Amino acid sequence: MHPSLCPPAHGYPPDANADDSSPGWVILDMHAYIADRENATSAYGELSNGEAIRVTFCTAPPPLVSYVCIWCPNLPPTALDMQPTVEAAEADLVLFRLALASDRYNNQYFVYKAPGCGKGPSLWRLEKPYQISLPYRHNIALLAHREVSEGGHIRPHVDDNGHYYMATLNRNPDTPQNFNLLLYNSMHNKWSSTPIPLDMTQSHIPGKAITLGEGGLLGFVDPWRGILVCDILGRKRPHFLPLPAQLFRFDKFHGQPWLFRNIAFVNGRLTVVEQHHNPAYPRKSLKPGVYHMEHIQSLGGTRWLANGLPDEY
Repeated sequence: MHPSLCPPAHGYPPDANADDSSPGWVILDMHAYIADRENATSAYGELSNGEAIRVTFCTAPPPLVSYVCIWCPNLPPTALDMQPTVEAAEADLVLFRLALASDRYNNQYFVYKAPGCGKGPSLWRLEKPYQISLPYRHNIALLAHREVSEGGHIRPHVDDNGHYYMATLNRNPDTPQNFNLLLYNSMHNKWSSTPIPLDMTQSHIPGKAITLGEGGLLGFVDPWRGILVCDILGRKRPHFLPLPAQLFRFDKFHGQPWLFRNIAFVNGRLTVVEQHHNPAYPRKSLKPGVYHMEHIQSLGGTRWLANGLPDEY
């Protein structure tokens, strides 16, 4: 039996006191499951062919891993391609991808909003416009909708109807060394594509998108070379933030970098965590190291602090 048909036992059925014991945060599996599970988090929608779809969250306190179950009540499980995946998550929003087995190269994208503030869960199918592709896996960011006042101040949108932005990068066909910023605004149900006016002097292979605070700044991360910073609210010009020289790698273009290095925005800092071989045990262990980049004046200036972890870490 395919692993996608075999979800874990934990997280379902929900405990009788689930409302009192629900964790404030979860570790989310990037692979979704195809399983007939239903609880208070279940949301309902339609596939592109009109068939019903149900999405259910099975949550568990860390270090257990929470996960998503997808089910089409009028279709056999084999009607779906066996690789549904979570592509992005931010706060109570989750973007996931699936395809029909009969059309497995035509991915369908859905945005799920968790229940909260007296409202139930929601599910929307994202209409991907013709000729726009999403080539970089996990290089998509979700943000709750924001409004910009005349003074440039940011505030959440007042209607609280679950509106959001989805942003990603695509290569500019006219200048392949540059990118277009693709932005979807759910409030207007509209896509836009904006060229990023930067001459990239080195290869940039984005593998992750991170939010940089609450002001609409996104970072499209190449873990070996640097971060392309974009303001989806259009207040600041995009710019490239290179990694420090000791972390910069010209020889890394393929493979899975996240097995060795990851970058996150934590407590106002961009933090790089990497693992490298411990020379004392070259074949058996990895020795971690941590580097911090302080976030100064909205990324207008940066400095890196290198902190090697002690040997007993």
